[in-house]
Amino acid sequence: PLQSLRPKRTRVTVARGPNQGTRVTTRRAAPWTSAMTNTYHGDARIGNWAEDACRKDMELAEFARRRGAGEQLLTKLHTKMELACTPAPLTPAHADGCLRYGDVITLHSVLCGTVLAANMDKTLVGEQLAYLVTGTADPTPVGRTAWTLLRPGGVADGSVITYGAPVVLALKSYGADPLLLQTQKLGLPSLSKSGASKKDQVSAVTRESRAVVWKFVNAEAREQLVSEGKPVLAHAAVGLQHLQTFLLLSTDLLKVRTIFGVESEVHAQLSRNARLTDVALPKVYLDHYVPDASKWIICTDGFAPPLPAQPVPTAAPSTVASFARLSAPTPAAARVAPAAVLLTAPTPMAPRMAEALPAFRNAFLASFPFYAKLVSDALDATGLPASEVLLRPLRFGEGVPGMLGGPLGAPAVIVLQEWWGLTPQVLAQASALAASGYRVLVPDLYKGAVGVDAEEAHHLMSTLDFPAALGEIAQAAVHLRTEGAPSVGIIGFCMGGALALGGAAKCEAIEAAVSCYGVNFGLFEAEELAHVAVQAHFGELDAMHGFSDTQTALALERRLHEVGNEASVCMYMGSGHAFLNDNPTPYASFDERAAQAGYPPFDEENAEEAWGRILGFFARALRRD
Repeated sequence: PLQSLRPKRTRVTVARGPNQGTRVTTRRAAPWTSAMTNTYHGDARIGNWAEDACRKDMELAEFARRRGAGEQLLTKLHTKMELACTPAPLTPAHADGCLRYGDVITLHSVLCGTVLAANMDKTLVGEQLAYLVTGTADPTPVGRTAWTLLRPGGVADGSVITYGAPVVLALKSYGADPLLLQTQKLGLPSLSKSGASKKDQVSAVTRESRAVVWKFVNAEAREQLVSEGKPVLAHAAVGLQHLQTFLLLSTDLLKVRTIFGVESEVHAQLSRNARLTDVALPKVYLDHYVPDASKWIICTDGFAPPLPAQPVPTAAPSTVASFARLSAPTPAAARVAPAAVLLTAPTPMAPRMAEALPAFRNAFLASFPFYAKLVSDALDATGLPASEVLLRPLRFGEGVPGMLGGPLGAPAVIVLQEWWGLTPQVLAQASALAASGYRVLVPDLYKGAVGVDAEEAHHLMSTLDFPAALGEIAQAAVHLRTEGAPSVGIIGFCMGGALALGGAAKCEAIEAAVSCYGVNFGLFEAEELAHVAVQAHFGELDAMHGFSDTQTALALERRLHEVGNEASVCMYMGSGHAFLNDNPTPYASFDERAAQAGYPPFDEENAEEAWGRILGFFARALRRD
C-alpha cells in the first residue's frame, strides 16, 4: 500500500516565451497531483525565466537608492545620533538681559545640574511618534540640548518673552521637522518613588498641538503673580509650566539608561505636597511653590550655571563611540565624531563679564550696574578666571544652607544678609568680594525665606534665633578654615552688620569685622572685640535710632576705643540707611523707597568710597599665608 503513494516521474513541456524555445523536464507527480497543475518541484517553473535576474537587479537598485538617500534604518539612526552630538551654537546674552523669541538656549536643572535633552534612540508609544526626554550630565551645547524658543506656530520674531506668555521649545538640529517639547499621558513606573502627586511623561514630537505650548513662571513663589507680563531674564532660575495641564517641567535623581549613558528622568509634575515646615512659606504661597526639581537655569552662550548640590548621573561616551563604529556606510571621520563631542571640554567661556556677572538668579548687569562694574574691574585687576568667583549653593556645618565662591586657599570673608533675607543684592556684594580675590561664604540665615515688604522682613528678623545665628556664623568660619583659608573676616549689612560684630566677638577664628549700618550692643561686649580689627560704615541721614543712626555710630566708636580697639567708623554725608544698595528692590524705584522708608537715593560716589575702604581694610587685616 505504501508503494501506491510514491510519486511517479511525469514528462512536462514548458513554454519559455517568444524565441526562447521550450524546456522539457521531469518531476515526480504524486497520485493526488494532476500533471497539468501549477505545482512543480526542482527547476521546473512556468513564466519568464528572466524575471529572477530582473527582480534581483531591482532589489539591488532599490537598496542602493535607499542607502544613498539615507533611508536605511541603521543609517537613519546614525544620522540622528550624529546630529544629536554635533555642537550647536547658543545665542549670546542680549544687552538688556532679556530673553527673546528665536533665542537658542540650554536648560540646566537646579536640583542636579543636568541639561534637558532629547533621545532619538528611544521612542514612546502614543498617538504619534514621540522620543524620550531626559537630563544629560554633559553640559556641552549640542543638537539634542540646544532648544530654540518660538511662538506657537513656529514664529521667531525676536520680541521679548514675558512671564506667562506662550512659548514652544524646539530642537531644530534634527532636520526639516523640528522636535517640540510636550507632555504625554503615560504612566511612569517610578511614580511611587518620586513623591509627586501627579507625574506625566515628557517627550519630543514633530507634530505641533496645544500639548507643546509652555510658559515661564517665576521660581520665587512670592513674586510669581506680580511678575506676570514682565520680561524673562537670561541666566535666571525659572519654572516651565505646561499651558494646558499646568504641570511643571521637572527632573529627578532617578536614573534612565539611554544610548548616551545613565541620565536623569524628566517628567511633568503638579506638586510635591509641600508643607509649611518644609518650605518656610506662608500658606497663601504654597499653590505657587516651585521646588528645586522644577527649577531650570536659562543658559546662553558662554554662561556657566552654578554647580548643583546633588550628584548628577554619569555620562557614558563609550556607548556612543560603540554605536558609531557599527555604521559602515559612514566615513571613518564621521563615525568617531559623536564620541569626540562628549569627550572634549565644554565650549570656552565668553568674555568674563558675561560669565561672572550672572552668578545669581537675576540678570546681574541689568539689575546691579554698580556691582557689575565693580566685579568687572576686580577681575581685570586680579586676573582671576570668572568661573572661579561664581557663587554656588552648598550646605556647611550642621546642614546650614548658603552660597560659596572665590578662589580656594585665599583669605575668606563671611557675608551676612540684610533683614530682607538672602537677596540678589547681597549676592551682588558678595560677588564683588569674590572677584577681588577672597573666598566668600554667604550663610542663608532665614533658610530660604525672603521678605517681600517691610512688614514681612520685620517678622522674619524678629523671629530669628540670634544666638543660633551666631552659632551658624561660627560654623561658617570653621568651614572656611577647614578649606584652607589662612584667615577669616566678616562683613554684614543692616541686620547682618549687627551680626557681624556679634559673630566676631563670639568666634575666635574671625580676625576682622566690617559692619555696614547695623549695631546691636546686646550681641557683644566691647571687650570681646578688643583684639579684632573693626571697621564700620554709616549714613549721615540714617534715622534708625539705636541701630544705625549717627549717635549709635559714635557710641560704637567710643566703646571700642575705650577698650583699646582702634576701630575706624566712617560717616557718609548725604546718605542714609542701606546706602550701599544700588537696586531699590523690593520697592519699585528709589523714589518709592524714599517715600515709604525715608532712605535717600543711591549715591555712587559714596558707595565707591566705602568699597575702597572695605577692600583696603580686608587687604591689611587678613593674612594671606
